[in-house]
Amino acid sequence: MVKPPKSMDYAILNLIEILERKGMLKLSAQKYRSSVQRAAPRYNPDELLRPKQAAAFLKIREKTLAHWRLSGNGPLFVRTGGYVSYRFADLLAFVQANTRTSTSDKGGHSR
Repeated sequence: MVKPPKSMDYAILNLIEILERKGMLKLSAQKYRSSVQRAAPRYNPDELLRPKQAAAFLKIREKTLAHWRLSGNGPLFVRTGGYVSYRFADLLAFVQANTRTSTSDKGGHSR
């Protein structure tokens, strides 16, 4: 059984390596790895992120996250002591669940 990746970076690296082996990609995993190490902060999957950090990770405005919380359309969130936080693993799951193959792809099916 294959272990799930600890973060999105590992999932992307695995995909790059598979595509490289099949000759379908020219980007090297090493190049990607070095760019990610420079650009993205590392989060533990169980780490709680504040809305500002979550919005930065998703590349959206904090206000959008607030609207999604109201409508129930966004990532899962945690409310503790009146503060809102997002588990990093939940943000990754949200991204995965909203990944599409084309603009007409409605999602909700496996490939």
